[in-house]
Amino acid sequence: ADQPYVNPQGVMDTFVDTWRQDGRTEVASLDARAVGRLFTMWAGDINIAIGGEYRTESFHWVRPYNEGMRNDFYVSSPIPDNSGDRSVASFYSEIVVPLIAPQNNIPLANSLELSASARYESYDDFGNTTKPNVGLNWKPLPNIMVRSSYNEGFTAPSLADLYSPPSTTIGSVATQIDTYRNVATSEGAYVTLGTTSGNPNLQPAESEGKSAGIVVDVPWVRGLTLTADYWEIQQEDVIGILGGSVQLALDYLMRMEGSYNPAVVRQ
Repeated sequence: ADQPYVNPQGVMDTFVDTWRQDGRTEVASLDARAVGRLFTMWAGDINIAIGGEYRTESFHWVRPYNEGMRNDFYVSSPIPDNSGDRSVASFYSEIVVPLIAPQNNIPLANSLELSASARYESYDDFGNTTKPNVGLNWKPLPNIMVRSSYNEGFTAPSLADLYSPPSTTIGSVATQIDTYRNVATSEGAYVTLGTTSGNPNLQPAESEGKSAGIVVDVPWVRGLTLTADYWEIQQEDVIGILGGSVQLALDYLMRMEGSYNPAVVRQ
């Protein structure tokens, strides 16, 4: 009893094994594009670019230690194997139109250039989207440029966000206070059980961006350029996970208004 003891390897082999997960992601794409001059106006060439792409994505996540929903490893909750795939077709075009050039000799308009682009994408799992981008560059003098732009964008939910299986975790100690229930029960902190999973009904996050700025090439210092830019980006439907504390706080606010948060289940 007073000597160090180590279990024989034969004993350890009966309940210790390598914990592994096998993941595989595949992406295949085919694209084509063309760039060239469309025609020439008084201020120069109008250039255009067009293109298209077809892409497939897939992932497979295999847990060889699982049998159905039973987990053979103590350190991990049982999670089934999962997979997902999608295909995406997209088309885009961009055009650059010089409206004023130096040879036009217009006061306070050394040059004026308009650019515009649009991209269409079709996802087989959540639908279609078209987003534009417009920009304007104005040079009142050869060494000063004022620029502005407007654009719309989106971020598609990842395959893991869409198809991850349910996963459950249990708090190791009682730390969570139920701000709604504790008022009546005064039971203090307790242990929580949280479940997360993918959501196949997710839609892309949308964004709207605006920018404006000025660029000055300092004439008396070769290579020195000063810039100042303002930009504003607004996002909607950003994808994320609300933790247990946030879900409880949301439930409290909703109950004060006569409803409740279905993500919180009390027993």
